[in-house]
Amino acid sequence: MTDKSKKSKYISTQERVKQFPTGILHADSGKLFCSSCNVTIDFSRKNTIDRHIASESPIKRKSTAEVTAQNKKQATVASMFKRATESSSARREATFELVEAFTAASIPLDKMDNPKLREYFNKHVANAGSFPCANKLRQDYLPELIALHVESVKSALAECDSVSIVADKATDAQDNYILHILFVPGSWNNNDLTVFLTEPVQLESVNYSTVAQATVKAVVNYGLEFNKVSAFISDNAMYMNKAFSDVLHGMMPNAIPLTCNAHILSLASDVWRTGFPDMDTLVSSFFKKNV
Repeated sequence: MTDKSKKSKYISTQERVKQFPTGILHADSGKLFCSSCNVTIDFSRKNTIDRHIASESPIKRKSTAEVTAQNKKQATVASMFKRATESSSARREATFELVEAFTAASIPLDKMDNPKLREYFNKHVANAGSFPCANKLRQDYLPELIALHVESVKSALAECDSVSIVADKATDAQDNYILHILFVPGSWNNNDLTVFLTEPVQLESVNYSTVAQATVKAVVNYGLEFNKVSAFISDNAMYMNKAFSDVLHGMMPNAIPLTCNAHILSLASDVWRTGFPDMDTLVSSFFKKNV
């Protein structure tokens, strides 16, 4: 005959709960609790549970009605921590993907502070109310996205046999000088051109030294081998030519200097214009009038 006092190997906490009236026991995270006193009970022996329920302790004599009226039952610390961690992780992942989408679409993060956009998110997007403000996104999430981009570029460049560097100077809205540096893998065709834009560099002054320093720093930061650089492409400005001839060529022995064809065409057009001064004046007057 089977010994009923032996531990049952095939019963779960939920099954134990069903063996007793509603409100007597509850299960959480694989453990059995007394709903009256919120202590764990060994669920493997039914007689142990019976003795606990029949105990004369005043705490355990709470009526079933009182227990049922409780809005919340005690949960284990482990399950509470797990739910909080999962929720926090989900919100952080959603926020990161939002910053990634805004960045890919060239949408300024300041747009997140727009009241109408916030209202739309709160109405139609789940958990949108938890999205931080623009400053918080820039401080906490944008650096992570940049680091992820840098690592992906490093991995792609490591697989390339040769890389061309494109450098071009521009100005921003505040008239600061900005140097843009691009890496173009050598293994491409007309239908599949891959270009990697590095982090723009603000130049305090524009000369061959600052351009050469910014270029070398970009090569080092992205883990590109100097021997893999096959070309340095820029406009025909004197400081660009000097940056390559005096500094970069010695560090990149396999690279050759190439001047942008559009810039060469622009220089040729300037020479052509000198032969037609009246036409140049006429075209310029129309341009100024339209502006």
